[in-house]
Amino acid sequence: MSDRTETSYARCADGGHLAYRVIGSGEVFVLDVVGFGASFSIDSSDDLPHLHGFEDELGRFCRLIRFDPRGVGASDPRPGAVSTELWVEDLLTVLDAVGAGQVAVLGSSFGAVAALALAARRPERVSSLVLVNAFARITTAPGYGEGMPLEVFDEVASTADPDRETVSEIDAMAPSVAGDSDVRRWWTRESRRGATPASAAAFWDWLRTADTRTDAQRLTQPALIMWTADNQFLEPRFSQWLAANVPGAEQAELRGADQLMWAISDPTLVPRIEEFFTGSRSQSTSRGTLAAILFTDIVDSTATNTREGNRAWLDRLARHDRVVERQIRLFGGTHIKNMGDGVIATFPTPTQAIESARNIQHETTGLGIDVRAAVHVAEIEERNNDILGLGVTIAARVLNHANAGEIVTSPTVTQALTGSPHTFTPRGAHTLKGVPGDWPLYVLDDELHTAAPTGTR
Repeated sequence: MSDRTETSYARCADGGHLAYRVIGSGEVFVLDVVGFGASFSIDSSDDLPHLHGFEDELGRFCRLIRFDPRGVGASDPRPGAVSTELWVEDLLTVLDAVGAGQVAVLGSSFGAVAALALAARRPERVSSLVLVNAFARITTAPGYGEGMPLEVFDEVASTADPDRETVSEIDAMAPSVAGDSDVRRWWTRESRRGATPASAAAFWDWLRTADTRTDAQRLTQPALIMWTADNQFLEPRFSQWLAANVPGAEQAELRGADQLMWAISDPTLVPRIEEFFTGSRSQSTSRGTLAAILFTDIVDSTATNTREGNRAWLDRLARHDRVVERQIRLFGGTHIKNMGDGVIATFPTPTQAIESARNIQHETTGLGIDVRAAVHVAEIEERNNDILGLGVTIAARVLNHANAGEIVTSPTVTQALTGSPHTFTPRGAHTLKGVPGDWPLYVLDDELHTAAPTGTR
């Protein structure tokens, strides 16, 4: 799980505000120009593990700058028509607010139009570009047969009209996840929240004639153009035109049919981006590992801090951290990182994770600290001394259902420990935010849970 700043605001010259956030702590700034979906706010990713996980993957090697364009999500409406020139001004406003002098740019769909314009017109601010399922112009023009005929474009643009019954965009833009009912619900909800019909229509009106072919042909920065081979929403010919016309551009075809980057399942996508922007592929050494994931959290830490004062609380917190580190190590675990007032750790088996959590709770009770814990078994990917994957998200969500002194587990743990001395009480089925389906949860039985720690292995 990458570092994430809270959503902040950049003030434009005309007084408008642009919402943005930065994900990750790498050395390279990477500006996302609406490559994750134009009508989805940056604040919507917390509710969709696919998108949240993709942000985390990129945040492993860079500081990813994401923002809401004018008229989308938490940003102010755009005063007047959309234009490429105003797009460039807004991008510069966000970069200045972040303090990023020069950035690598990641763009897709119509965001690529703005990305190309920024790179060509302000080359000192852009070091390199990666464009995925992109275009310089979307409609036909003299000498440009790659574009959509206007009648086809107008049919696609009609999806912004709430009075017309149209096919959901998810089926064309993210077919690999379109069959997931939870993703479809998220898509429908966040499309409405992200951009009003008027805002969406304004983007389509601009896009009808937006043209950065000349910008593309005079780029001086290194560029990588990628596209999904079976894309039906934006056929490969658009990206292939860019690959042929951007000077010195590298190109790569990806497996799949998805338009949106976070839905693309080709495992080479992020490593290619990382290598192009940084010169190396740290993610090429990633590996899937089955692990027991432990999350812990101190209960009512803020109230205790307020009551005791900073000095006393920080001393108590330091002693808590020493206990946690020792008990993780004692039971063969790996301390991944501290998260707020808790910790993430992994263990080879769920028994080791549970015993470690029991000892942590027993010893911290003596410090006047109540700890809750959650254990989930899943495959994880280990990258740059961190872990990621849907399993990490699930473990974090399970923790939300634990009370002080409890160890709550997912069914993967109870199934793995069938026949063991550990017994569990059902907690009922729960919806885990952003995770498909209902999940039955279990609490480690009190009798076993409150037993004295073993102390040694």
